[in-house]
Amino acid sequence: MTQSPTEDRIFHRVMREKWQRISHGKGVYLFDSEGRPYLDACAGVHVVSIGHGVEEVTRAMTEQAEKVCFTYSHFLSDSQIDLAAKITSMAPAGLDRAFFISGGSEATESALKIARKYHVETGNPQKHKVVSRWQSWHGNTIGALSMSGRSSWRHDYAPYLLNFPHIPSPFCDHCPYGKTYPECNLSCAEELERVIHQEGSHTISAFIAEPVLGTSAAGLAPPDDYFPTIREICDRHNCFGSLSMRIFASSTKLLLHICFWIICSLCLFIQRPKGFDPEGGTLLDKKAPLPPRSLFPFPLKKTKPSPSAPPTAGRYPQNLGTSSLETAAFVGIFHPC
Repeated sequence: MTQSPTEDRIFHRVMREKWQRISHGKGVYLFDSEGRPYLDACAGVHVVSIGHGVEEVTRAMTEQAEKVCFTYSHFLSDSQIDLAAKITSMAPAGLDRAFFISGGSEATESALKIARKYHVETGNPQKHKVVSRWQSWHGNTIGALSMSGRSSWRHDYAPYLLNFPHIPSPFCDHCPYGKTYPECNLSCAEELERVIHQEGSHTISAFIAEPVLGTSAAGLAPPDDYFPTIREICDRHNCFGSLSMRIFASSTKLLLHICFWIICSLCLFIQRPKGFDPEGGTLLDKKAPLPPRSLFPFPLKKTKPSPSAPPTAGRYPQNLGTSSLETAAFVGIFHPC
């Protein structure tokens, strides 16, 4: 059964003539109201990676919902504590504190705010600009879109966007400088140094990039020495470096270690728990060079800030968490040593 956008009260992202009405999902298939199956080949938006209708997950969500769904401020729940312990156990050594938020755009917005707050607290309030790359994608909210570099998605909202500088992506097959690796001496990475000098090092708060460009460049990966060079530049100029990752991997643990090939003292992540419930958060290193006063409180969270009990918190079946493809997105921040 199909549905016309004029026949319902949904504000559709795309005003196409007909939308297929889905009755239910099971495994890799979605079924319409007449029972016809549709292969959900892209797993939603690379989200439902363990399939639809996984009873073990929905059962865990139901059990938790019957206990408590939401707490805030001065309250904690066992599932929240368990989830923090589970996530930090999968992270590289040192990242042993978790602060929960929700959504990918919120993760990058939080990265922007934490970097800004750090510089304010450490006597560098003029540091506020975030350098990013063209063709990158970091989210739909105004701050995240300002850091993104997909021109077609920025165009209509340009009057609202923050004036953040961008540099070319490391596209070796079609080098924007007309050079060949390694004779190019990583001109694409060295461009960050040039832009920092052009804008003024005293104004640059952070650099954000996807280790593998996915949404806008279909799996574009840089040379192995690209990010070490970026790290050295960030260190020289007292800038945060942010890694924003959206890829498939065999497990969340593997993703964490791919993402944090650099020693991190503070990182943000957002994970889509297999399409059942969106969660995100921040991981902090207790040894991080934090400012004299606490980074918190500052405006970070939305109305689903620190779920007392993410419905699937710490409840994922071990065999699903380590052997099947999981979709996750992470924003990692490394602070200059």
